[in-house]
Amino acid sequence: MWIDIHAHLSAYTRDHRLIAKTLFSTHTPKEVDTLFGLDHPWLYRSAGVHPQDVRMDYFEHLSDRLATKGEKTLHAIGEIGFDLWPEFRHTLALQRSIFVEELRLAQQYHLPIVVHQRRAMHEIFAQISSLKRLPAVIFHGYSGTFLEALSLRKRGVHAYFSVGTPLLWGSKIAQQLAKNLPLAWLFLETDAPYQPRRGVVATPWQDLLLIYAAVAQIRGISIDELQAQLAANFDAIFLKKAPNLND
Repeated sequence: MWIDIHAHLSAYTRDHRLIAKTLFSTHTPKEVDTLFGLDHPWLYRSAGVHPQDVRMDYFEHLSDRLATKGEKTLHAIGEIGFDLWPEFRHTLALQRSIFVEELRLAQQYHLPIVVHQRRAMHEIFAQISSLKRLPAVIFHGYSGTFLEALSLRKRGVHAYFSVGTPLLWGSKIAQQLAKNLPLAWLFLETDAPYQPRRGVVATPWQDLLLIYAAVAQIRGISIDELQAQLAANFDAIFLKKAPNLND
């Protein structure tokens, strides 16, 4: 069983034969409405206000859809969080206020979240008290340090950390995380169609197989063993088998 913990709806088409259990993220009202209408046993739905395009009306639309359709139509809130790259930094106050509201929504519906964070781990740590109340916090394209990951776990956040196509570029940080993160905390992703390999226009789902192969090689384990653990991580969140956060 292949698991792609983060891809975008633009990478999905109705005639696409899903090979992996995939958590698809959306953020505009049009995308969210489209996602709510899709159904496939391996298609998992996530929606939230992307920090690169923060708008309160996007949050209000998501909140209304959840209120009318119910939490069972959505598997996660995301991707949400912070982006402090220079071109987005001016919206920090709005990013922060919407993130707080989305955490409240996730807690209300007992949903995990998918986090986007760039140059913003301090903002994440500022929300520890809220994050630890959630069933899971999945850091997509995790760019923090191993020590930060360890600190989040030690503080009671049921955190997972995802690695993706930067492994295929030879990113030293991605390689170190793939090697050192406990398998029970790890996910892999394509972020399709974004972050493609050099010379490629868009990331295809097939790159997921290359990412799995790279991690298996780095860790010196079989792909079967890696698949089994990541599938167990996925089931622990989405089949409601997550351990008690007080354990």
